[in-house]
Amino acid sequence: NAENYAEALTRIKSLSIEGDNLDFLQKFLDLAEGKYQRQIEIDLKYLIASQDLFQQSISTLRGMVEIEQVELDREQVELYKQKEDEEKTRDREQIELYKQKEEEEKTRDRDQMTLYRENEDKEKKRDRQLENIIFFVGTAIGGGQIFSAAYPLIKDTPIYWKPDFSLPLHPFAATIFWSLLFGLGFGLLTLGAAIFIRKLFTKH
Repeated sequence: NAENYAEALTRIKSLSIEGDNLDFLQKFLDLAEGKYQRQIEIDLKYLIASQDLFQQSISTLRGMVEIEQVELDREQVELYKQKEDEEKTRDREQIELYKQKEEEEKTRDRDQMTLYRENEDKEKKRDRQLENIIFFVGTAIGGGQIFSAAYPLIKDTPIYWKPDFSLPLHPFAATIFWSLLFGLGFGLLTLGAAIFIRKLFTKH
């Protein structure tokens, strides 16, 4: 602008006539080239410095934003890994819970089967005991009947109602006594043989 003003002032001077006072225009040019030019240069220096500072601020902000973005990305990655680990842990817990329930069901089934077998064994044992008792009673009665039939009742001996230990045992009482004793012994012997044979066949 100062150069344009100087060119315009030169043209004006070439067109001027004697007596024209153009000093004030020259003074203004000198003032512009002196004071205002230096002020503009100073302001320009401040402006350039401010521009550099502003550029540095922009670079600093850009760096801060990049750092924040990196931190955010790292947090997102960590959060994703954490969620993935939680899902894996939850899956493992569900698998362990399923296995535990399966083991509990198997244990319950085994317990029920064991209880069923125990009850079945108890029932079989009761049945065998009942069979043994019936077999023993039947055998004892049969043996007693055989002995009673084989024991001769030849004498008709009167029964004394008053006990007299000097007299021999009445044949009727002796028959009952020996029948019971023989039936009991025969029944026990037969029962023992039956139990032994049953155990022998059970082992084989």
